Amino acid sequence: MIQLPNKSHFKADEVCGFTGVKPYVLRFWETEFDSISPVVSSSGQKLYEQSDVEAILEIKRLLFDDKMTVEQARHEMSLRKETPSVSDFTENEMPSARTELQGFGANDLKKLGDAKILLQELVGLTQNIQQRHNWL
Repeated sequence: MIQLPNKSHFKADEVCGFTGVKPYVLRFWETEFDSISPVVSSSGQKLYEQSDVEAILEIKRLLFDDKMTVEQARHEMSLRKETPSVSDFTENEMPSARTELQGFGANDLKKLGDAKILLQELVGLTQNIQQRHNWL
C-alpha cells in the first residue's frame, strides 16, 4: 500500500507519480469510472482527493493484476460502491446493525461483502454468456 502525504488534494502529476499511471490513462479512466471525480480549481487545474487516488490504485489492480476488462472493472467498482462495510455505519446506526448482525465480526462482514461481490460478478458474467449465445 502506498503512503500518501497528508494533504486534502493532489495535482495530476502527483497522482501519476504515486500510482504509476500515465496522464493520458488517468484522463481516460476519469471518463470510464465514476469513482474518479477530480475537482477543478479556480485556475482550471484538476485536483484529486485521497478517495480518488485510492480508486485509481484499485482500478489499476483490477485491470493489470486481475486482468479485467475496463467494463468488468467498472462493474466491480460499482458493486464495491454499493456494498456497505462496517465503516459505512455511523455511530448511531452501529447498535442496531450489531444486533441485526449479532455474532459477525468485522472480518466476517468483509468476507460476506466480498462473497456478495464475487457472486454478483459471476451472475453478470453468466448473463453475458447467455445473451451472447442466445441461451435465454
